[in-house]
Amino acid sequence: MFLTRAAGVTAGLVGLAAAVPGQAQAAPVIPAAGTAQSNWRFCPKCYSMFFFGYADNGRCPAGGAHTAQGYNFILPYGGAETPNAQSYWRFCPKCYSMHFEYYGPGPCPAGAGHTEQGFVFVLPHDIAAPPTSQSNWRFCQKCFVLFFYGYADNGRCAAGGAHSAQGYNFVLPHA
Repeated sequence: MFLTRAAGVTAGLVGLAAAVPGQAQAAPVIPAAGTAQSNWRFCPKCYSMFFFGYADNGRCPAGGAHTAQGYNFILPYGGAETPNAQSYWRFCPKCYSMHFEYYGPGPCPAGAGHTEQGFVFVLPHDIAAPPTSQSNWRFCQKCFVLFFYGYADNGRCAAGGAHSAQGYNFVLPHA
C-alpha cells in the first residue's frame, strides 16, 4: 500500500476537515489497508480519470483506448460522505472512467450509459491541496465523469464537445 495524504481520510474515513485560513492544517494521514485504490490515471485525450489496471485501458470518448499520463492517483473508498468528501463515485467497466452515479448512468463512450462496478469512492473536495494531491478535478454535468479542469479546452466528452465543469473542486491524492 502506498503512503498517501488523503487530507482528512482516517482509518474509518470518518471525514475531512475543511481548510480554514489562518489555522493549522490537519496532519497528513495514511489510509488503512484496503481503504484506497491506486492505478487511477489522467487521460490526455479526454482529460478524464480512468482506471489503468487492465491491458485494454477502456474506451476513450476521443477515440480508441485511454492513454495514461501523469500521477498515479490513489483514491479513497468505502467511507461516509462528509461536508468535504462526496460519495457515489464509481468505476465503469465499459469505459473505465470514474463517474458519479447519483444522477443516473450518464452517457458512456462504449455505448448507452455508464454502469457501476466495484468500490464506492468518497472523494475529497474544496480543501487545501497537500503536496501529494492535485486539485482542479471536476464533475462533468454532461457525461458525469471526473475530469481535469486545468486546461482551456476541457477535453473530450462522451456527450459531445468538451466537458462542462460543475460543482466541487476535487483534491485527489497521488503517489
